[in-house]
Amino acid sequence: MTTNSSDFGPTNPPASMNSVGPPAGVPDSAAFRSAGPPARMPDPAVVPPTGQSAGPGAESEPAVSLQGVTKRYGDKYAIRDMNLKLPRGRVVGVLGPNGSGKSTMFRMLMGLSRPDVGEVKVLGRNPGWEANGSIAYLPDRARWYADHTVMRAFTWAQSLLPGFNLDSALRLAKFMNIDLDMRASAMSRGQEARLMLILCIARSVPLFLLDEPFSGIDVMSRERIIEGLIEHMSESERTVLISTHEIQEAESLFDTVVFLQDGGVVLAGDADELRAEYGSMYATMQKLYRG
Repeated sequence: MTTNSSDFGPTNPPASMNSVGPPAGVPDSAAFRSAGPPARMPDPAVVPPTGQSAGPGAESEPAVSLQGVTKRYGDKYAIRDMNLKLPRGRVVGVLGPNGSGKSTMFRMLMGLSRPDVGEVKVLGRNPGWEANGSIAYLPDRARWYADHTVMRAFTWAQSLLPGFNLDSALRLAKFMNIDLDMRASAMSRGQEARLMLILCIARSVPLFLLDEPFSGIDVMSRERIIEGLIEHMSESERTVLISTHEIQEAESLFDTVVFLQDGGVVLAGDADELRAEYGSMYATMQKLYRG
């Protein structure tokens, strides 16, 4: 497959986890295999919705759009001239080494960080509190209030988080083996990660942003979380962006994959097409970032 760009058509408790409320040119295969990909893709690439070709209709209302976006912290570029469009109804793996721009991109989509240059749109709107009611965001290393039980957390979420579905949360808690009477302070890292994920995905919203949801937790918890994601996300058309270093475990989730490096897109496309051309996502990432 070839395209010519990247236009894929409480650490402090929950304040940042949720949208509102207190808690809150792709290289051709021969060049890629022999010489490796370029440092960045200079122009945008489009991943069309499944079963459609890219065109004006497919690109008119992407879930996520970044056009000419740059973000610097002092002399360091977190995002550099990024052009990216992601269609609705896909599970997108956002992959890359530390410092490649994944978390900064997610924060921009939530309006927690503003670009120095360029335009960011999410669900057709400017990032900010109005759009955030339609987004469920799980930041990296999120924590919950230590004195809350699981049931109290669910009750709080039902009152304050748009689209939170208590029945879905209870079903997910049973599936992920989370005791409703357990306090967050008594949980292992893996148990608390499952709680945080449930609070995020048990919502009926069109867009989910999951930043390193498997980070620092045991293999069994990762497996449970991935099984829960597969079961829950298959029930409706939702757009899900997942950044992770646990590529081998999470690869089966992805419909679309975007590889970032140094704040730009180096490779993006349909996951099955990329596997057919380059091998597994893990093998592809090794080739992209070797040396």
